[in-house]
Amino acid sequence: MNSLLNLAFKDNEEEKKQYIEQQKEIINEYFEEIKTYLYYANNIISRIGSNDNDW
Repeated sequence: MNSLLNLAFKDNEEEKKQYIEQQKEIINEYFEEIKTYLYYANNIISRIGSNDNDW
């Protein structure tokens, strides 16, 4: 992941740190929604973590 960030932000450490902090602020509900869409998009339904909703 760090290699991709280095490619995207070249030598600008400040922008890289700012991007990382923005990503950390994304709420967990958003990730749960994305995960649900990906399950259906890949035609896969499985349990990954202990906080998963019952299907």
